[in-house]
Amino acid sequence: MEPRYYPVALVDRYTGTSTTYQKVVEWKVGSEWGGPKRGKLLEISMITSDYDKTKWRVRVGHKILFEDKQIPSAKTFPYYNTPAELDYDTRVTIEAKSTDGTGITADGEITAVEF
Repeated sequence: MEPRYYPVALVDRYTGTSTTYQKVVEWKVGSEWGGPKRGKLLEISMITSDYDKTKWRVRVGHKILFEDKQIPSAKTFPYYNTPAELDYDTRVTIEAKSTDGTGITADGEITAVEF
């Protein structure tokens, strides 16, 4: 029997001046449709009010995919073709910080499926 897939679409925002990483948006696998479920990350997207003053960090579980990276414009990273399944309770987190205390507004989006 084919697994039943449940869509996950999370959007959130951080607004502030912190020079330490702040959570923009987070997905805890199995939390959207009632656990325990596994999950598959489909894509993440990031946009900010000031690209020169925003640094990003993306974590999947204990793995940091990237940290202290600046992007030149709105960016989407697709993960459709990755075979990895994420275990129940794994967290996918997009974080942002200001490079120098300048006020930023950082938006993040995570799309995934739980099954």
